[in-house]
Amino acid sequence: MKYFKLFLFILILLNVTSCSTSAHEVNSRVIVVGEDNDLIAIPKEDEIYKRVIAQIQESLLRHKIFVVDEDMISVKLGFEMPKGRDKSKILQMLQVANNTTDATVKSRLLILFSIIPNIQNMEFTRQLSVRIRGQIFDLSNLRALSSFEVKNNESVPVPKKESLCNELCVQEKAGELAASLGRELGEVLIIKLEKLIEGKVSSNISNETVKNSGLGNVYNLKFILFKKSQILRLKKKLETFESINEVKLQKSNQTENIYSVNTQLNIGQLEEEILLYLLDIGIDIDKDIRVKSFGNNINIEIL
Repeated sequence: MKYFKLFLFILILLNVTSCSTSAHEVNSRVIVVGEDNDLIAIPKEDEIYKRVIAQIQESLLRHKIFVVDEDMISVKLGFEMPKGRDKSKILQMLQVANNTTDATVKSRLLILFSIIPNIQNMEFTRQLSVRIRGQIFDLSNLRALSSFEVKNNESVPVPKKESLCNELCVQEKAGELAASLGRELGEVLIIKLEKLIEGKVSSNISNETVKNSGLGNVYNLKFILFKKSQILRLKKKLETFESINEVKLQKSNQTENIYSVNTQLNIGQLEEEILLYLLDIGIDIDKDIRVKSFGNNINIEIL
């Protein structure tokens, strides 16, 4: 009886720990972008910006939020990121990305932020402060879902004489402040995203948001020369798997159908599940089809 009680206590403790951990994990795909159109905002090329976005991304990734990298979007889609980007340009760019057939560059949520430093000249010294402000957007309808702002509670004194602290010295101090605020902002964003995904905010986000922004691997699945009935049955089959978050049509014509698949499976496991289903419906996978898998793409063609 004594050992049974001990076992029961350990089981309950493990369950509580598990629940506590999962409560701080947010199931989402987001893109984090800086807005630097404002003349007082830190530009994207500045080292301070790089330190802040690295801290934000690290915080989000630690809580298992998949961060879509804006530089990856630029490379994959051939975008040229403009300098001095304002909100409208960024939203337009990301809408274009979301309308492509490449599921790996898509995201449902955008975190848009600006870094605003301020240095105030006093009689004997200078006072340095930094704040980071921004908004969270739903890219499917361009709706602002939430806003945020973090700033250092106390200004940092900086020697007034340039010989004691030149421009590089000031920038380094501002970078340290901003990086610290980036970490703080990361934790703020975790809480906000958790509420948004779980539908706890007044903007009334539907369950569709949760599903469409699920964390996982994203693959482009292309069917060539398949019958519509075969593809629809396969789509329904994939949607029954717990490890698959979403199967969404990206493009369709008479000969090709392209789907995005958001899943916890790796590309080999996903391909195996598809081939097993094709066997079940009577397709000889050795003679009747050709399969090519590379990167985040699986192409299956009827011969």
